[in-house]
Amino acid sequence: MVEGGEKAVIAIAEAVKTILKSVGEDVEREGLLDTPARVAKMYMEMFSGLRDTAPKMTTFERGDNDQMITMFDLDYWSMCEHHLVPFFGHVHIGYVPGDMIAGLSKFARVMEFFAKRPQIQERMTAQIAGHIIETIKPKGVIVVVEGTHLCMSMRGVKKPNHTTTTSAIRGEIHKQEFFDLMKARRHR
Repeated sequence: MVEGGEKAVIAIAEAVKTILKSVGEDVEREGLLDTPARVAKMYMEMFSGLRDTAPKMTTFERGDNDQMITMFDLDYWSMCEHHLVPFFGHVHIGYVPGDMIAGLSKFARVMEFFAKRPQIQERMTAQIAGHIIETIKPKGVIVVVEGTHLCMSMRGVKKPNHTTTTSAIRGEIHKQEFFDLMKARRHR
């Protein structure tokens, strides 16, 4: 557990009890006895991006590779900062290397880092692109994030079959090639 983590878990558990009591629930009933502690531990995990440091991206000389490198369908979960309910979907990344290429798993780690905090999809998209630009200095990067937001699905307008798409494009990138590759994957 992180430094001060135990205190945070206790404080969150107490807050969850207060919420449950406030909505009219009996926090002493059998099914809810351990719920505040479970929710507190879950929040510590889901919001770990607030405490962790941004992942370093292992880089390698690019050699002869000056073509765009793409990763599609990186699954993510995050929490809407407006309602503290999940939003989830896929992140798609493409980049044209500068002098270096990065280890592929690092892109998933970067995405997870920014997803694990109270977040909005638009900001998360820009943060992922910005981190890639800052750390590996590619010629260009594109990040496309598709998301389903439970705050829209289960409350308010109640539209469960929606998808929100955001993108961030930085530098020189082969946009048409990226979108053609993305489209081709969907038709397999």
